[in-house]
Formats: sequence, structure tokens, C-alpha cells
Amino acid sequence: MKQILPPPPAPTRALPAVALATTLMLTACGGGGSDAPAPAPTPAPPPPAALSLNGVVAKGAALGGAAISAKCATGTGTATAGADGSYTLAITGGALPCVLEAVSGSDKLHSAATTAKANITPLTELMVAQMAGQSAATWYTAATAASLGSSVTTTKLADAQTAVLTVLTAAGVDTSAIGDFVSGTLVAASGSTAGNAQDKALDALAAKLTAASSTLGQLAETVAATNTSATSVTASALAPELLLKPAAPTCSALRATDYWAVLTGVTGGTAAQRIKISIDAKQAVTLTSYASVDGTTLNGPQTLTANGSCRFTSSAGDDIMVAPSGVIVATTAQGNAVMAVPVQSHTLAELAGDWNVLGSDTADGAVNSVGWTFGYGTVTISAAGFQQFTQGCWYDGLATTTCTALPDTIKARKRPVAVLADGSFTNHSDDTGVGEGGPWMDRNFVYRTGQGDYIAIGTNVLTPDSKGDGSVSYATKVRTLSLPAVGTASGNWNVYWNWATGRSSTATDTNTHTIQSVDSAAASFVRVSGVTGAATHAETLQINKPFTGFWQRDAATAVPTSDGKTTNVRSAVFLRPGSGLSVVLQPYQDANRPARIVLSVAQPG
Repeated sequence: MKQILPPPPAPTRALPAVALATTLMLTACGGGGSDAPAPAPTPAPPPPAALSLNGVVAKGAALGGAAISAKCATGTGTATAGADGSYTLAITGGALPCVLEAVSGSDKLHSAATTAKANITPLTELMVAQMAGQSAATWYTAATAASLGSSVTTTKLADAQTAVLTVLTAAGVDTSAIGDFVSGTLVAASGSTAGNAQDKALDALAAKLTAASSTLGQLAETVAATNTSATSVTASALAPELLLKPAAPTCSALRATDYWAVLTGVTGGTAAQRIKISIDAKQAVTLTSYASVDGTTLNGPQTLTANGSCRFTSSAGDDIMVAPSGVIVATTAQGNAVMAVPVQSHTLAELAGDWNVLGSDTADGAVNSVGWTFGYGTVTISAAGFQQFTQGCWYDGLATTTCTALPDTIKARKRPVAVLADGSFTNHSDDTGVGEGGPWMDRNFVYRTGQGDYIAIGTNVLTPDSKGDGSVSYATKVRTLSLPAVGTASGNWNVYWNWATGRSSTATDTNTHTIQSVDSAAASFVRVSGVTGAATHAETLQINKPFTGFWQRDAATAVPTSDGKTTNVRSAVFLRPGSGLSVVLQPYQDANRPARIVLSVAQPG
């Protein structure tokens, strides 16, 4: 019987066409019988927008081909400047603010931007240095995306620009047509294209630097120091605007500019004079004392002849010495002691604060007959325009060795302060009070060095019976002093003047000091000192005593000297304005050592 076999199994490699079609239809309907349409695919996100920065790189002439780098709050980028100095830099997903660096050969310039336009020039280099308080290159290298939001703001850029323009204006560079030199229009000279007003200002800045034998880097470091939070800068002791003025051939600290001078031993308007230092094309140096504070026309030009480095003899017989800061100390042929500071403008807001002062009061012209003679202390100038003693003492006689503390009645008096158009200021008697002896008025002249030290000189210009009684003062803003480093050596010129006459009590001399040791616990140091060519001796000085910002030296007897003998060291209080200058009060010690003031100037080197 024939065997009947079962049908073979269905193939597993593929579904029949009908079954496959059914499966696809079910899948399209979601497998559940729904007829809803399939969701649209999610579109890809658009690419992030690019931040576009543009501007011009120039230092007068266009810096064509300069390599430009930018760091921003988000993103970085690079570009190359065209032949006319223009550049455009795109950063995908970038966000302001940004800092920029342009490199062209040996030139390296920096800028900062809170808008899409940023020129890169020597002006922006100065702006970044001032804003950062340090070298622009150092700051750019250290800048991070996280730090830019707080360190680069519209307000900070505007303030830094104002500070730079103030320096340039004081140096005689015309900035009236510049405007915003970061985002403003800059047409750099290139080929047959003439530069615009900003380009001409860059040319003028370059010419000033060349004529003054200064560099942009030196100027930038000194501008950076004008920032109160400045760090790690090697600033010139000269104010930044002076770095753009011609220097005397034998003294880079003596610049062609105007000075205010205060003389001892004279009364009336001649006690305070405006003088001019001129340096011609042949580098001949002249000094003209052309006006006193009361408007009197004074003596004509005097030729200054170099007597070594930063020391001069005038054709009138004056002996003139120049501190590294540009402050002048001199003795006239008649024996008057002189201190002169470069003319600057200052606001009441800038003057406000605590000042250490050392000065005289000749009691309305009657030396040593009524009132005090000399003293030292601290005064506060308020933002409201008043000056008030907070501490201090006075010697009430030429043979007095004890400094009597100021009474509370003196410290309670608020003397009005007014800033004048020429930048000087007056303080005068509070004539609403009792015992002021007014009306009287002092005139004061202030100089801020490149290292941030404030030096003020003043003289009395009004008393009830005259145009001034010959009183003088020296002051500096209070700062806490640090101990000097062991081994530090210095040389000084010293001008002496006598309390009784205001004239030099001895010839100008030079001395040397070398720091031998320091005692941090006692806040003191020992230095080896002596007049040049004579024996030396050790003396101990304390810092921030009797008040913060002063030095004090106590009297000592039988101090051994280098020639095997002994000497007596007299007591002294040192006002320390810094920048190569000291004013020293030496009270009466004995008949051979009367009371006197010493104006001490650091010698070059």
C-alpha cells in the first residue's frame, strides 16, 4: 500500500508576499489598529551664531599682517590684519567681553572690548595696563573666560580711557578729537592713505616718547601704577605725563615742565613761585621763575650747568638737586632752602584722606615770640572739604627738646579746604571759632609720583597783618612703611635750614647709608651712616613711629665710629614721602646742634 507522507514545513527564510504586506501595514498603523500619523522627525539645532570682532591695528602706521588673538567670555579666535591694519575675527558661539593681542614683529599690543569693535593701538595698550594695574601682556596671558566678566566692563574701560587721555593731555598731546579710541573710527596711515585724528594722536605719542627717551613699555608700567590695586609693576618714580616730556641730558628725572616752588626764609608772595624748566634742541637747560602766587613777575631765565648727575648750578648761584621722582630741592645763593614739585591738577576727592605733615608756624611773622615753631602730626582732609588734625605735637621754642601734644581744642577745629583751578588748594582759619588768629590762609601744591606717592608742599600766604608769615609745610599721604632689605645702600644730598631764620644753617653735604640689620619684632633697623669722606657709625631707626608713615631715631651718646672714636647721634623724626625724598625734623640738642630741618634727596644710582 502506498505510504502517504506529511506536507513539508513552510520555509523560514522569507515570508510570503501577502503576509509581508500585512505585517508592514500593521506596523505603519502602530501595530494596534490606530490610523494616527507618524511623528515628524526632530530637526537638528541650528549652528551657534558667530561673534564677529573688528577694528584696526596700528601704532601710527598700520600694522598690516599683524597676528591677532582674542580671548572672550565664551570662545577664542585668531585673525590676520590686512594691509590697512583692519581685521575681522569670528568666534563661533563667542560672547563678550573679550581681550585681544596683536603681534607684528617686535610690536605686541593689547586691547579689550565690550562691543563688537576693538582697535588695537598703543593707546589701548595703556588703557589695558591702567585697567589691569599690571603689564598688559602679563594680564592677557593670565586672563581666563571666567575672569573676564568682572575684569572687563564698560565702566572700567571708560574710566581707564579717561585716565590715559588725562596723561596725554598733561603731556601736551592733543586728544580733543580722539573720542572713544577703542570703538571709535581709526584710519591708520598706509600707502597713500592719510591717517585721521586718532592716527595723528598715535604719531604724536610716538614722537613724545622718542623725544623724551622713554618707551611705551615704561609708560605703560607707570600708567598701570596709577591704578590703586596695581600689582607687580616696575613703575618710574616720575609721574607718567613726565615720561613724555624732554629730559635734561645729565638727569632723566629733570623734565621740561612747570613746577611749584616753596622757599624758606621769605614772606609774602615770593615764598611760593611757579617756575619753568626748559630744554632746547641743543639740550641746554634753563630755569625761569616767572610768577609768584600773588601774580608778581619774577626773575628771568637762569642757565643750569650740570654739576654731576642730577645736580646743577644755576647762573644765579643756586645749587639744585633732583630726586628720582622729579622733585627739586635747592639752596639759593642767598641761603634759602627750596622744594619744588611738578605742576599737576587734583580733585578734592583725590586729596581726601589722611596726611602726615611736618611744618612750621612762625606765629604771624614773629619767630619764636608767640606760639609754636615746628611740629609734626596727621591731618585728615574730608570729602566735605575740611582739614582737621587728628594727632600731633609741636615744639614751642627753638631750644625746646620736648614735643608738646596738640590740645583737643586744636584737633577739634575744621579748617575749610578749597581746590583751585590750577590744581593747588588752600586751607584757612576757621574764623567762626575762637583762638584761630585769623583770617589766615595757606597755599598747598600736590604732586603724585609714578609710584603713587603723594608729596605736598605749602606756605602761608595770608595773615591778619601781611600776605604771609613764612610758615612752610611738607606732607605726604599716610601709608604703612615696611622694613628695608638688609644690604640696601643709598647716597643722599642734604639741604639744611635753621628754624630761627629759615636759611641754610650749614653747607649742603652728602652722606651714605647701608642697612646692616632689621628687627621685625621691634619694627626697627640698624644702618651704617656717615657724611661722605668722614667716619661712619651705626644708628637705629624705628618705622611707623611716632605715627604710622614716619621714621623715628632716638638720641644716642658715645656711639663708636669707624675711625675708633665716638659720636653723639641726635634725635630725629623723618617724614617719608618715598620716591627718593625725606624731610627730617631735628629738634634742639645742644648749643652746637640747634634745631633744624633737613631736605634729603636720593642721589642717582
